[in-house]
Amino acid sequence: MRQKGDKTNYKKSSEDLKQIKQDLAKNNFQMLNFNRFSELNQLLKNHKFKEADRETAKIMLTLSNRLEEQWIDEISLKSIDCEQLELIDRMWNYYSNGKFGFSVQNNIYYSLKIGINDKLIKRNFGNNIGWLENNQWLTTDNLIDNINAPNGHFPSVSREGSLDSGWLVRYILNPSVVNNSLCLK
Repeated sequence: MRQKGDKTNYKKSSEDLKQIKQDLAKNNFQMLNFNRFSELNQLLKNHKFKEADRETAKIMLTLSNRLEEQWIDEISLKSIDCEQLELIDRMWNYYSNGKFGFSVQNNIYYSLKIGINDKLIKRNFGNNIGWLENNQWLTTDNLIDNINAPNGHFPSVSREGSLDSGWLVRYILNPSVVNNSLCLK
């Protein structure tokens, strides 16, 4: 216990607090065992990307109060707190060494956007991240479940079915949604 006038312990605890804040700023995932992201954290840490993709969709459905419906519309997506989406993005980015995450997908999407129509951008995006094969959109079952998948391959945040009809392509990369809600630019 620190005695009155003893600044040594106070200085030590202040330094500890400063170090903790720095650690959390660098890697905000150490504290995730205590909240809703712990399962996603473990899956990503173990490079179980397909399972992490399903968990990401589940988290987003929960955050948008759409778990029962099993899909997210633009209004529901905008209701998700930006910090929560940024945390999901940072986790994907961190555990994939910069290969996966919404921000990676966003950068790919917008790099393709120069002078072509939206339908062609969507197809080029699908080709670039490995969601389009032989001119056909893959299903979530066909995602490449390892770190060698193309940049931006995850998360798909699609529960089932074809990736071209998923939330990511319809809403997350939609400029009006990104500018108003996602903060992932």
